[in-house]
Amino acid sequence: MAEPKPNGLLGHPWLVLGTVMVGTLLIGLDRTVVNLAVPSIIGDFGISVSTAAWVATGYIISNAVFVPVFGKLGDLYGNRVIYLWSFVGFIILSVLAGFAWNFASLVAFRVLQGLVGAAVYPTAMSLIAKSFADRKARAQALGIWSSSFAVSAVIGPLLGGYLVDNFSWRWVFFINLPIAVVVALFGAMLFPDS
Repeated sequence: MAEPKPNGLLGHPWLVLGTVMVGTLLIGLDRTVVNLAVPSIIGDFGISVSTAAWVATGYIISNAVFVPVFGKLGDLYGNRVIYLWSFVGFIILSVLAGFAWNFASLVAFRVLQGLVGAAVYPTAMSLIAKSFADRKARAQALGIWSSSFAVSAVIGPLLGGYLVDNFSWRWVFFINLPIAVVVALFGAMLFPDS
């Protein structure tokens, strides 16, 4: 079965794939980028190493727990809507985490960031599946999309180290803002309606 020709850019399969890959990369990046900022966070807030671990752990736990919830919400309300709203929430929470006034607020924003970021995985898979009509191309696209996870694991520590060394630990959250805004805008233009 041949790929259906999209009307302009809306629903173009490879552009949808590229957009969800950048989004997935950003959500995955937030799992690892913060690790090199932990010593600076400890110094700023005067906390122990074991307490500081909650900056990463809170994000990872909430991110993992809510994936099935957002999969169901995507089925009920549309993957496009859930994906885009999650990115709006992710943008807001990234900025709030960057401006955290104490350690409790930082952990709270990280937990919420992980929660809204959990929407990306199931909705991205559905958006890819709906954009690629041909089964072989769909399988190839899902394989390419899954590489975003590996790339985020490699880039996270490199980017985190650079930002902490040259700016401050708060920039590991502020850097999400321009990328997430671009993903949300491209998603609004490209993602097909569910």
